[in-house]
Amino acid sequence: MFSRSGFALTGISIVPFLLQNLLRNQWIPVESENVCSLYIGRDWSRIDIFSNHNLVLSRGIKAGMNSMVEAVRQHMSDELPLERDDAGQEESEPEMTGPDSSELEGLEEARRIFFSFIHHPSFANLAPERSFSDNDIYQMVLPALQRLIRQVNRTLRHFSLKFDSVGVDKVFISGPINGQMLLVNTISQFLGIELDVFDPMGAASALDDRISPPPSITERESYLPAVGLALSRNDRTPNFLYTYKEKGKAETARRISSVIYIGLLLASAVCLAIFIWQTTILDQKGTELEGLNRELDSTNPRVTEAMIRELLGQVKSKQAKLKQVGMRYQGMAVISEITRLTPGDIRLLTVDIQLGAVEESKESQKLILEGVVLGDRRTPESALAEYLVKLEKSPIFSSFSIKRRSVVKIAEKEALRFTAQLRII
Repeated sequence: MFSRSGFALTGISIVPFLLQNLLRNQWIPVESENVCSLYIGRDWSRIDIFSNHNLVLSRGIKAGMNSMVEAVRQHMSDELPLERDDAGQEESEPEMTGPDSSELEGLEEARRIFFSFIHHPSFANLAPERSFSDNDIYQMVLPALQRLIRQVNRTLRHFSLKFDSVGVDKVFISGPINGQMLLVNTISQFLGIELDVFDPMGAASALDDRISPPPSITERESYLPAVGLALSRNDRTPNFLYTYKEKGKAETARRISSVIYIGLLLASAVCLAIFIWQTTILDQKGTELEGLNRELDSTNPRVTEAMIRELLGQVKSKQAKLKQVGMRYQGMAVISEITRLTPGDIRLLTVDIQLGAVEESKESQKLILEGVVLGDRRTPESALAEYLVKLEKSPIFSSFSIKRRSVVKIAEKEALRFTAQLRII
């Protein structure tokens, strides 16, 4: 039905939860902690109790305006004279039949009398055949009204005993009975609690000033469920179509969104911190650059790129000349270093210096020594090793290796003949 009308059905709730919406949204300002809503309908009534704007108790009562209509009808039937048959006729056994036409007419007349008494708009043009004063009608319905009040009073006492010892501070009444303040005041007097009308479009409500509400309190009160339904949301109003599964999915989606949102905030914070750090470094570099520029401006003559290139070329030229001189005297330097490091008990027979070509790598520059170690037979090995270690520690030589060694006799004495190779740096 809703789909055919063009409006998708998104939720189903009940009136007590709609009244809870009105209180939670402060649509009707309420300062009391515990509030009761009393709805008096045709066949039944409902009591809803709210604590801190939350529904805590709801009860239905099988008594309403029809009970009062029945009281009016009973009072009218007691006043009518009974029609009897002739005395000679025998009484017949009563038959179990439904209400006859006279009873139906009496019930309709009682309904007209009562609803005219409460100024119901549906009976504005249907005046009753018999005329009664408001006080007479009030006396007719008072017993039925008192029975209803007793049920309400029991419910309020149950709430104060089981839920909150403070009890209910204020009662809101709703239903067509609001049109007769005589009944409203009677309920307030018997309960001993401040009573007010649940008016969703009254002066105290949050209704927009641009909207003109109906002038009658009865008409305004009929919009009570509609206003509460308009304030419904899945996060604060129980929805019979929005089950726990949907709530679980929505909660999971909300948590994922929260995690993503927090992650984005953290990433933004990190990026902001990096940005501030880089900005600080940039400012420091800018300050250093300004200082260097001032030093550069104070230099006389001012150093330029061309000047640096010229100086670099001069340095390279000097290095090339020094290298040529070093290559020229490299052999003499090698012989001088060998002479300085060779001890007296080692005699060199041949010194082969292989410098190689200029363009060749330094790996090809090597020194080949051939000589003998004189002295005691037990010391030549250690003397040779000590000699080669000294040569390797020299800044000119490195990476020694013994190519050949043997014991020979010189002047009838044994000597150690060797051939060693070192790399010239």
